[in-house]
Amino acid sequence: MKHLILTIGGSHVPIVDSIKKHNADMNYFICSVDGPVVKGSRRLIDGKGLVCGEPGKEPSLPNIPTQAELPEDKYRIFDIKNPDSLDECYKVCCEAIQQALDEGSNPEYIIPDYTGGTKSMSAGLVLAATDYQLPKFSFVTGLRKNLVRVQNGTGTVSHQDQSYIFCRRAVDEANKLLERYEYRAAADVIEKAMDESSANYRTIMTENRCLCLAMDHWDRFRYEEAAKIIKDLDSYAKDYMPELSALCKVDEDGNPALKACYAMIRDLYHNAKRRAEQGKYDDAISRLYRATELMVQARLRELRNIQTSKVPAELIPKEWNIATGENTFELGLQRSWDLLAHLEPNDIFSKLYKEWRSKILDNLQVRNFSLLAHGFQPLTEESYKICIEKGLGAFIGEGIKILDSEKKLPPASEWPKRLEIEF
Repeated sequence: MKHLILTIGGSHVPIVDSIKKHNADMNYFICSVDGPVVKGSRRLIDGKGLVCGEPGKEPSLPNIPTQAELPEDKYRIFDIKNPDSLDECYKVCCEAIQQALDEGSNPEYIIPDYTGGTKSMSAGLVLAATDYQLPKFSFVTGLRKNLVRVQNGTGTVSHQDQSYIFCRRAVDEANKLLERYEYRAAADVIEKAMDESSANYRTIMTENRCLCLAMDHWDRFRYEEAAKIIKDLDSYAKDYMPELSALCKVDEDGNPALKACYAMIRDLYHNAKRRAEQGKYDDAISRLYRATELMVQARLRELRNIQTSKVPAELIPKEWNIATGENTFELGLQRSWDLLAHLEPNDIFSKLYKEWRSKILDNLQVRNFSLLAHGFQPLTEESYKICIEKGLGAFIGEGIKILDSEKKLPPASEWPKRLEIEF
């Protein structure tokens, strides 16, 4: 169903031209009502007798629907009391657009024509239509002898391209989302604008949408999916490939290589910080816990080829008194670190653990009481602050400094908070 929405001023000719050109199923007229001094434009729609004509002359023509041969069931009137109030004009135009949508029309079949009416009425319609992301704007133009109006008989209906408007607004909205690391939502905003834009603007926006999708994959630890997208991009996005390549490395068995595991520790640490900025403190501390666990798993694997899920019984210190007759044992975070310190007392990470052991154990109690671990207590900003400054987070931060130098990891990527777009 096609809707045409027109702002009505004192001139009937361009309105009749637009109605005939569009041949819509329903026409909405945005009209001003009579004021104390100035007559409104509604009389051009429902006035009886001769109500239309040349400015300054006696009316010589019937109302607009009669001239356009519109039956009463083909149009509807929306009144504006103050045609100079942008706020009221915008509100009424939004109501008209929403009603068109409620009646089953798709945005692409809702045509706003802002030719007539006061400047506030035209501006209100343009603003409302842009907010609703209506893709087609209509305007009647023609030969001008002055700046007041188009000469009668020369008018032609033209459609205005809004690609820049849609894209500019989408980029502004996307940048606000990127500041909160909402990459998937930013990609969706850009995609919606692309759907309503010309080919040139779609090309410009595509790469930035793909970057947002890649960062969303990365933020969810889908490293290979992120790398596949970024490898095909031509812009500054390629700066992310060194770190992503490290995260994607696998061994001969198809499992994450040691270098990938060490890179993941740093990635978990930065991911935790992003979750904290979003106020998701349980998620943040869970990631710091996993980073602490992965660090010792990777170290035992590198130095002793030990998997913490299958530790040979003969390597377990007798003083732990956990013998059960089994050939292997599965160790948790604390026991894994204690085993590393026992087997490799001179290792730089063993020494770091010994320095931080009491603080780590204290901080683990807070984590263990959280709903995402073993308890029911939601973690707070204060809990996270202690963790990142004095507990697991601080410990991991020190470990990452060692990894950056010892493992020669690629520089950590600076995640985008703004799109670099030049229209």
